[in-house]
Amino acid sequence: MENIPKNTPEKLHRNQPDLYHDLMTPDEVISLREEVREFSDREIAPRAQAIGANKEAIENFPHDVFKKMADAGIFRIPFKENVGGRGFQHAATATAVLIEELAYYSN
Repeated sequence: MENIPKNTPEKLHRNQPDLYHDLMTPDEVISLREEVREFSDREIAPRAQAIGANKEAIENFPHDVFKKMADAGIFRIPFKENVGGRGFQHAATATAVLIEELAYYSN
């Protein structure tokens, strides 16, 4: 039997793209999924285990990660452009995709 490496954040295979063809999701949301996935792979995955292992307390809150999320415009996703948001036409779908991608490493 071949030696299969353990799934580590840098080697984790994402099955979602292989499971179905995204024919009904708007292009803007598919692009957002890719954007948030890249952010999560780069900024969250390497620290997810350490963040999860810490006791939930103010001093353990990952302020730097949330600052990077703000800088990337992640917190602006659900809002319309006229109030400073990103103005997605399908804001609810975009927000669900955002949560799904961020939650991927939070299990």
